[in-house]
Amino acid sequence: MRKSSTGDYVVASLASAVDAVVSKAVSEIVGIINAEKRRCVVVFCVNREHCQHVSQAFAAHGIAAPMVDGNTDKTTRRQTVEDFRAGKYRVLCNINVYTEGFNVKQVDCVVLLRPTLSAGLFQQMCGRGLRVHPSKTDCLVLDYGDNINRHGPLDQLGGGEVRLVTCGSCREAFSRAVGACPACGWDIPKVQMVRMEAEEKERQLHAERAAQMAILSNQEDLLEVDAVMLSLHKRDGKPDAIRVDYRCGMQMVSELLCLASTGKEGQDARAWWAARFGWESANNATTDEVLHDMFAPDTIKNRTMGLIVSRCGGTKLQIVRHNLKEWKC
Repeated sequence: MRKSSTGDYVVASLASAVDAVVSKAVSEIVGIINAEKRRCVVVFCVNREHCQHVSQAFAAHGIAAPMVDGNTDKTTRRQTVEDFRAGKYRVLCNINVYTEGFNVKQVDCVVLLRPTLSAGLFQQMCGRGLRVHPSKTDCLVLDYGDNINRHGPLDQLGGGEVRLVTCGSCREAFSRAVGACPACGWDIPKVQMVRMEAEEKERQLHAERAAQMAILSNQEDLLEVDAVMLSLHKRDGKPDAIRVDYRCGMQMVSELLCLASTGKEGQDARAWWAARFGWESANNATTDEVLHDMFAPDTIKNRTMGLIVSRCGGTKLQIVRHNLKEWKC
């Protein structure tokens, strides 16, 4: 997937990647917002063509979802927002127009039908639903662009402030993370863009299903384990440990077991082992035997229904507890 000189994805490349799954994604969105009784939904799309397809897909479900982009005249844009605020429309589709300066406090659902490598733009899009209003108790974020996984929880994006730029043509204020004015297309000259992630492998940019990752760091996630790998972990001045790597989709979560320790660390490791293999095995297991047991990784996977994880205290996923099948001797 191509990226622009600013580091974000090229719009034309994005559109061709996402249009193929618009229908399935919108079907899921409609099901979710109906079940959740969400009444004020803002959808962020890639470009005009993609936004039209998204709007039409909502219409096929009987939901009027007007679209607004930089070419929409200000009078129409203003009226559309007022109608949306008044409840005439339940869904509003746009292309970067409402990343900031959009004050509809009733928004109770934000749908990201586009990816971005910009943490600032991700923050701005989610921010459209963070205003307090008597009609809502929270805001649901549906991420179809893998943005939560890419950038981490919304409250741990590095602490950088959103920096505004005034358009040299139409004078509209917008985030420099966007790269160009969403109202008229004016490009920012020689601007230093926000920090971008290292080049990553080409991936699907728009999924058919929303991500299940928590949007805040103090929330817990349940991850399904796809595979388990065991390896030796050497530590200076401490006994060797077993590193357990869990592959959960595109993510890796790890923990250490030190069966050789005589202290609490060793007691915890043997209790961990007993929960999966029984106490007889746990009392006799050694690091070398475990690493040479070709069946151990699959047995651990089969015993582990899922991992409950969080990012509390950092950006790295940490295991809170294991969701295990009940052990039977």
